Parts: sequence; C-alpha cells; structure tokens
Amino acid sequence: MRFGFCISPDQSPIIAAVGYDYLEWPLAPTLLNPPDSAFFADLKIQPEAFNIFLPGDLKVVGDAVDGERLTDYLQKAFACASTLGGKIVVFGSGRSRGVPDGFSRTEAARQTLAFLRLCAPLAEAHGVTVAIEPLNRGECNAINSVAEAVGIAETIHHPAIGVLSDLYHVSVEGQSFEETRAAGPRLKHVHVAGVEGRRVPNGLDLEYLTGFFGVLKESGYSGRISVEGTVQDLVREAEEALAVLHQAWERS
Repeated sequence: MRFGFCISPDQSPIIAAVGYDYLEWPLAPTLLNPPDSAFFADLKIQPEAFNIFLPGDLKVVGDAVDGERLTDYLQKAFACASTLGGKIVVFGSGRSRGVPDGFSRTEAARQTLAFLRLCAPLAEAHGVTVAIEPLNRGECNAINSVAEAVGIAETIHHPAIGVLSDLYHVSVEGQSFEETRAAGPRLKHVHVAGVEGRRVPNGLDLEYLTGFFGVLKESGYSGRISVEGTVQDLVREAEEALAVLHQAWERS
C-alpha cells in the first residue's frame, strides 16, 4: 500500500522528508500557479493525486453551467495534473456539483452524468482517473454515499471514472463499511482522517483505521491512501500519522 498526504505545494518538501510515497495537491490553485521543474529537483516524490478539482464558480449543476468553459478548463486541468505526475483527480467540488434550491433533482443528476461523460475521454487521454468523492450532507446535497457514487460510475461505465471512499465522510454519514467493500474494482482512491473531527490520524485511531483497512483489503483495493485532515504541527503529526497507517495496514 502507498500512503500520501493532502498538502499544498509549498509544504510538500516536509511531507517528502517524512517518508510518504506521494503527494495530493489542490488542482484548481495549482493550475493557476504551477511549480516549475526546479521545484521537483530535490522533492523525490510527485503529486500523484489531486483534490479541489474545480473552482467553486465553475458549475456542473444548475442554470449557470457553461459547457464551453467547462471543456476548456478540463482540458487544461487534466493536462496539468498529468504533466506533474497525477494519476487520480478527485471529484469532490461540492460548490460546483451541489443542487441549487428549487432546481430539479432529475435535471441535476442528468447534468452530473453529462459532466462525467465529458471528463472520461479527456482524463483517459492524459492517463488520469476521476474518482467521484461522496461528501457528507453538511458539505454538499448531492452524492452523499459510496453506493450512490458507485451507481453513477457504473452508469458512466468508463475506465477513467471510478469512486473514492473518504473515511471522514463515511463516518459523518453513518454509512456501513459494506458500501466501501462492495465498491470492489470501482474503488480508485481513499482518504482517511482521525476518528475525532477531521484531524490527521494519530495513535488513538489505530483500531479505527485497522477496521477500515481490513474492509479495503477485502474489497481487493491496492491503490493509494491519502491523509486528509487538519494539522497543528505538520512534521510531528505527519510522522505519527505515517507510522499509524503502516501499523494499521499490517494489522488489518
């Protein structure tokens, strides 16, 4: 198993020095200000995954969808991610995919499918997989469960469209781990945080992570697992999290 950390580019050397296998960067901000080749000279690891896929004002659902702008952005975003070493782009983007008040849920679902069908060939051309991230209802009012994300991925039925299971959102929504287990080959990426709030995991989370990792193994998952959580002391907490992740995976 390969472990990564969701972090900004400027703090990436710290994560590389701790010993993580890869980085997960925010795509929309990185696209605006991509690092030059010199930045990677001593980094040793790459941003293999990207979150914050879309800027909040670029809508996927609702009356303000701009197909031409979406297409232009996606072409640039996937090219940027691929050039920097990206293999996974996370489709969370709750502000972009949320259903506006009074808007048809049926039409919103159709628009989401249309967006992902637009993404699929563009992502595939750059060797990138889009992982649909279920978000808790406090953050977005659409695609709130792993099972729902799997259903969408199965409808699209394209190798460049998969699913993410985020342990934080799974826990907030009170979902059964069975949904993650049942995702099987559709599961393309994983996020984890500590059991309390959304902090970086520590020793108190060993049992919690071990149980979840056991489900990942049962599902046949062998991809990447990214730490995504709040942090106060980056070096100390990143080191502890990495040790706990390895221990939990070995125990699971």
